[in-house]
Amino acid sequence: YVESKKGKVFSGNKSIRRTDAGLAQDVCENMPAVTVQSGNVLFAYVYLLDGRTPKSIMLQYHTKGWLHRAVWGDYNIIPWGAANTTERLNMGPLPETNKWVRLEVPVEKIGLKPGDQINGFALTQHGGIVQWDHCGLFHPASGAPGSLCDGTPDPRRERGDVH
Repeated sequence: YVESKKGKVFSGNKSIRRTDAGLAQDVCENMPAVTVQSGNVLFAYVYLLDGRTPKSIMLQYHTKGWLHRAVWGDYNIIPWGAANTTERLNMGPLPETNKWVRLEVPVEKIGLKPGDQINGFALTQHGGIVQWDHCGLFHPASGAPGSLCDGTPDPRRERGDVH
């Protein structure tokens, strides 16, 4: 973690900072389920450091399996999920560096339907330095964001053995 007194934090007092040369992620599993509603949009705030950008970043969501993913950057470097499906949606290039950027993914684009229960998520990267902050879902009509967990996910490093 990075505390607001010592580094970049978008909201609250802490953000996750992950530095890695390869595949790494922070995972929140077995959380209280969040029910998907029609029109929901998933989001996460990310900060990429210029000169130390990852090759790719991925947001993953668990319902009955890890079957819902969105990828920015090198689409093929993180091999999880069937390519060109809702299991691995290509969201284009990496976001801008040296500023907090809000990543957004409409739920239907990654195969989530009203009534589905999200009970886990992962913040995944390949290489570089990535800072992750507030993540959740919102409905564009209300604009009110909802958190996917009560705090920042507990960091747990994974190296290609899950998902």
